[in-house]
Amino acid sequence: GRSPLDIFEEMDETPVAAASFGQVYRATLEGGQAVAVKVQRPNVLENIAVDIYVLRLALNLVKKLAGMSRDLRLIADEVGSGLFSELDYKMEASNAQTFAEAHVNLEYVVVPKPIFQLTTERVLTTEWVDGSSPASLFEEVNSGGADCKDSGALVKLKQMVNMGVACSLNQLLSSGVMHADPHPGNLLFTTEGKLAYIDFGLLTIVTPGHRHGMLSSILHMSSGDWNGFVEDMDRMELLKPTVDKKVLGSDLGEMMGGSSFNNFKKLLKVMAILGLKYKFTLPPYYVLVVRSLATLEGIALQVDADFKIVSAAVPQALYIILNSKRSFPSEVLESFLLKPSGLLREERIAKVLEVLKDKNQPTNRVNRLGERGEENFGLVPYLRKWYDVFQTATVALREKPVALLHFWFISIRAASAILRRALNMRLGKMKADVLKRCFV
Repeated sequence: GRSPLDIFEEMDETPVAAASFGQVYRATLEGGQAVAVKVQRPNVLENIAVDIYVLRLALNLVKKLAGMSRDLRLIADEVGSGLFSELDYKMEASNAQTFAEAHVNLEYVVVPKPIFQLTTERVLTTEWVDGSSPASLFEEVNSGGADCKDSGALVKLKQMVNMGVACSLNQLLSSGVMHADPHPGNLLFTTEGKLAYIDFGLLTIVTPGHRHGMLSSILHMSSGDWNGFVEDMDRMELLKPTVDKKVLGSDLGEMMGGSSFNNFKKLLKVMAILGLKYKFTLPPYYVLVVRSLATLEGIALQVDADFKIVSAAVPQALYIILNSKRSFPSEVLESFLLKPSGLLREERIAKVLEVLKDKNQPTNRVNRLGERGEENFGLVPYLRKWYDVFQTATVALREKPVALLHFWFISIRAASAILRRALNMRLGKMKADVLKRCFV
């Protein structure tokens, strides 16, 4: 090996952060570029091997006590595979590049670029990103006492949560390239007001078939259609062929209720109970996805006590389905958009049309203000998206004439409102320019 001083012009002796299996230092290259250098701790491999061995023994015992046929040790193998891959910093650099490429259209997301020529299996070098961690922002809020409701730190936290939710749902439902460990230590609110992911040891790829099932499950879950939710579980490979879907749907409905639902924690508890009864299978990807969503909701709840991950996911799920080039079963849209009477649920389609204004982040919009305080959005892109949704929903509802007429009325009214708003903004700007020329 070489001395750090042979590679870096400067390097702090004290680490600035602790990573999962290493420590992070700030350094400077010869040209003056600031970089982050993550160095792996010694003996990590041996410690992980022991932990995974103990986990396999525990899961095998759970399998026998629960009478399950699935080999739960595969879960430990998947976790172990992920942990061992985290030890290869070359793989982490590649994961960062993959994640960045998959979400290049999300302008509010920042991924530090890895410097491959300065990266080995035990040393990772990336560009430096200035920003505040959630922990430091929470500390600032808590130190402000009762008068911190409108503090800059709290505003940053809310924006950070909005961006985190939007990006995570995009990963799960759209790109399929998912950061599997989005805990607060892996996130930064940058000085430019963006969201930075800074650790890519764990990355999960969600297949198109599983994404399809999750998209559909979110709509069924939110509308309390538990029979439809059971079909989604089957698509996600959670059910054995011998499971009686009707009985399972009835059990879910009884335990969850038949009305709309958005309590993710309650669902996890019910799924754990029914999982033992029906011997659910647990695909490795599903375990990582659930952990990621639970972590995300936990972070959001610290900022907003009323936050519900399912409610946040509904607009994006519907947006993706309506704009997807893939064909989704028409009953998925029908069960979500239609009331028992056959009329459209106006508030749901109106919400989708509203979020079309932000093409890069259709869920939990992050407010971006212009210099004069007015909200910036592209009118032409919005109208294009509105037309795409109009066409797709028209096809889905073609056999429901009453609902179709209702949809046309709502969507045309929504588009007209946006046009009026855009014209008023333009006229207001023209008046201001005229007054400015008259009095300046």
